[in-house]
Amino acid sequence: MKYPENSNWVNQRPYRLQRFDAARLIQRDLKHGLKAMLVTLALIGLAACDSSNDSNDSNIDVPPLIILDSRLDTDGDGAPDDCDQSCIDAGIVADSDDDNDGILDIEDAYSLISLGGRLDTDGDGAPDDCDPSCADIGMAADLDDDNDGIFDTEDTYSLISLGGRLDTDADGAPDDCDQLCNETGMAADLDDDNDGILDTDTDTDTDTDTDTDTDTPLQAAGFSVRESVNQLHVTGAEEGLQLEVYDAS
Repeated sequence: MKYPENSNWVNQRPYRLQRFDAARLIQRDLKHGLKAMLVTLALIGLAACDSSNDSNDSNIDVPPLIILDSRLDTDGDGAPDDCDQSCIDAGIVADSDDDNDGILDIEDAYSLISLGGRLDTDGDGAPDDCDPSCADIGMAADLDDDNDGIFDTEDTYSLISLGGRLDTDADGAPDDCDQLCNETGMAADLDDDNDGILDTDTDTDTDTDTDTDTDTPLQAAGFSVRESVNQLHVTGAEEGLQLEVYDAS
């Protein structure tokens, strides 16, 4: 066996060892001297790194000893993105995380584009923020970072999910907030219906004022009641009917 003089020959990998007997090759190369021995050992090392001969030099070739052929393997882990019947018959299964960013494809907004360490609060595969380098690879910023159904632009707590808590006005702040809710960093909404009136000041009476007083029986009967110093002015429902009550004390 004649070996080329090019010192980079091993790195160029002109062919792949399909099957070989390491002991036989070493024994044969003893006849050719030390250089031949070193070249053969280098080839054996390369074959060991890529036991499936599929151009995946990673030590995490999954599964080993099975050639991917032309099947797409986005993250280069030895498991194909998709696996048809012939693929299954060969003993392979499809990769469940094609971009290898830790988010399963079925939950990944960008299953073929890795997050690359970008923050993804709700784990949906879309980054919270997306700068030009992020946009260049085909991604865009998540519009709902905590995935609670409320857009970040309208969410009081855009990075804290409501977790199913009632939020009447859909502003991202829960109507009520117990201890567990407080521990997440949220607080109860002070204006649950977002009408500009604090919940503590909301009037439940039938009159038009915004206080929390209750109507007197006279008011309930349709009379207008006005108080002044030592006097109570009552105007009846009929025009011109007035009653003034003086305090005798």
